[in-house]
Order: sequence, then structure tokens, then C-alpha cells
Amino acid sequence: MNNMFKALIVAGVLAMVVIVIQNNARESELDAWRARTAARTAEQNTEALEEALSSASGSPASAFISYDLAQAYLTEGEPADLERAIQVAEAAIEEDPGEPLSSWLQRVADSARSFQN
Repeated sequence: MNNMFKALIVAGVLAMVVIVIQNNARESELDAWRARTAARTAEQNTEALEEALSSASGSPASAFISYDLAQAYLTEGEPADLERAIQVAEAAIEEDPGEPLSSWLQRVADSARSFQN
């Protein structure tokens, strides 16, 4: 009976650890989406999006933030901005080639290249 009680306590503790880890992962993902929303409305759009992207690494929001950031740099239109748009888009594609946004990211990179010439 004593071993059964210990096993139940261990199982309970393990269940709590799993719940805490899952909750932290969800919070982290929500933070990434909140950062994207805030960055899209910020005055210094590219700076805010760069910050959001660095904090969203590995989350589902990172591809969307990469798209927003690449698009913002493309809109700026300066040679350095066009180069950064290409870098951001290609890095996001390389990170997750199966990402549904990959084709959109590729279009941004291609558009930036076309303006470079």
C-alpha cells in the first residue's frame, strides 16, 4: 500500500509539471501574437517588428511576423531595406519550408529583388 501511495504522488507531481509546461508554452505563443499585433500598429514599424520577431522565435507567429517585417522593409524601398526584406523572407522560408506562408514570403523576396535591379 505504501508503494501505491508513492506512485500516486509521483504521478500527481508529474501531471502538475506537464500542466505547468503546457501553460507556459501557450503563454509564450500568446505573447508572440500580442507582440505582432502591437508591432503592426507601432510608429517605428520595422523596429517593433524586428523586436517581435526575435521574441517569437519558434512560435507559429514567427512566420507571420517575418512576412509583416519583410513587407514593411519592401515598402521602405531603400537598397538596404530591400536587402533586409530578402534576408527576412528567405530566413523564414529556410526555417520552415512547409510553412503555408512560404509562397507569400517568396513573393516578397522576389519583389524586393525586382526593385533592386
